Amino acid sequence: MATWGSLSSAALFYSLLLLHPSSTCPHFLPRFIIPISNVRSFNALLFPWKNPHPLLPSNPKFQKPVETQPGSPCVCITLKLGGAWGKYFGVKESPEQEFDYFLVLDLEGKVEILEFPVLLFDVKTMDVVDAFHRFVRPTKMSERRINEYIEGKYGKFWSRPDESIGKEMVFDQNWNSVFGIEFVWHDTAIKFEEVIEQFETWLRKERDGHIKKLWREEGDGRLNRAAFVTCGNWDLKTKVPQQCEVSRIKLPPYFMEWINLKDIYLNFYERRAPGMLSMMRELRIPPLGSHHLGIDDSKNIARVLRHLLTDGALLQITARRADTSPERVRFLFQNRIK
Repeated sequence: MATWGSLSSAALFYSLLLLHPSSTCPHFLPRFIIPISNVRSFNALLFPWKNPHPLLPSNPKFQKPVETQPGSPCVCITLKLGGAWGKYFGVKESPEQEFDYFLVLDLEGKVEILEFPVLLFDVKTMDVVDAFHRFVRPTKMSERRINEYIEGKYGKFWSRPDESIGKEMVFDQNWNSVFGIEFVWHDTAIKFEEVIEQFETWLRKERDGHIKKLWREEGDGRLNRAAFVTCGNWDLKTKVPQQCEVSRIKLPPYFMEWINLKDIYLNFYERRAPGMLSMMRELRIPPLGSHHLGIDDSKNIARVLRHLLTDGALLQITARRADTSPERVRFLFQNRIK
């Protein structure tokens, strides 16, 4: 890593990383990735006011990396612009996030919750570092109705082991063949109250040799420097309270507030996207897995989340329940998806 000194009091810095042709540019590396063949001269890098246009995207506010072919040498350039230079180029520094972790949640099930997946997204590493995933067995439905429900919901889905989403998956990581999700659901689904007990154990677990306190269990029971991220308000505003009532358990206090990624997207990019697929389409993120399979949707939501953070979005709580009347939800963004 070669770090160039300050070029002016306007605080313009470049960090250049020359990658060997045998390596590739990580997706999370900063802001502009430019093939060496496109760089006319290092003078253009060091003195952009002389020839700024060939090196910068048409809208540098979003800081989208330029796609390169795998194996091709490239220059990764991080820009930190302040004062007049920041205004000139339209680039804003990434804001300081309030949270260290995001818990990406996407429930499945209309009558009762059938699937409860949560991905732990680390803001520093910009990646998913752990996962919790359980299938949920309904308690107020007949066995015949459950079978019809599950076949209609999961009969079309198939699963392969996926080590990239953590070892907490219900899928055996040693499976070598393909299994129908319907059969996995019948073999592993447990009652919602058991899911919550196991989820709280997961919140307490030791990670990287020490316990990261994601949950203020001994205090107010809320998350600690962490927040749930959902694609819409339905999961935590409507479905979790309904399921808690059906299962006859009290609504856990860590479900009292959340971040609706649709509202963050709307206010940051100043354009509406009614759902996950529309956000991915506008951001040119190809979807992975099967839509409406909760764990796959959670992974895709995490990819949209990473894109927002890379572009400089500040993630804030968008909805909060009243302490005295949990059934009342206050939406904190005036401009929001309804």
